Amino acid sequence: MRATSVVLLLLVGLIPARAAAQGRHWQLVAEVGMTRFSTAFTDTAPPPVELKAWRPRMYTLRLLHEGEKLGWGVGVSVANVGIGAGDGTGFLVIFEDQYTLVELAPELRYRLLATARGAQLLAHAGPVLDQWLADGTDDRSLWGAQGGLTLALPITSWLGVDLRSDWTYTGNFVTQEVAGADGVREDAMWRGRFGIGVAVGL
Repeated sequence: MRATSVVLLLLVGLIPARAAAQGRHWQLVAEVGMTRFSTAFTDTAPPPVELKAWRPRMYTLRLLHEGEKLGWGVGVSVANVGIGAGDGTGFLVIFEDQYTLVELAPELRYRLLATARGAQLLAHAGPVLDQWLADGTDDRSLWGAQGGLTLALPITSWLGVDLRSDWTYTGNFVTQEVAGADGVREDAMWRGRFGIGVAVGL
């Protein structure tokens, strides 16, 4: 009887240790993110009009490997992107689904803070490769960089919620040919994103 009790106590003691180890290793995150892009170009023909990628939702699958402090991950994102046109005070016309954006984003991760209950604040940064697809007529591949923060909140030993905010800097997906003679094209673009993801331990 005493031996059985000792075995049970050992098993109970091992469960949180095993769960914690799993939490520090492999995870798969499914995420949806809201985005905001900087202006791509301005049509200076009167009246001047600004055009930008219009606030698409980005859907992401991200594979993560976490260590004690350092980790790494790789995310694949996809979004259907419209074009917004406005006069600087507000966007008046939205052209839906003009592009499909596919993004590959490897990253290094560093744990900044951790609580006794398992919540973590992580910083992450890395390169991105964006593929802008427009029915084969104006496809573009753009390199850039991405950085941000994630608040990881555990629900169980194998399930959690990630709140992620990041900024991405890339080249412009609009060519000068598309912008036209009256278009003042920006050389680069910024994108902000806030995402909510479900993290599953593997």
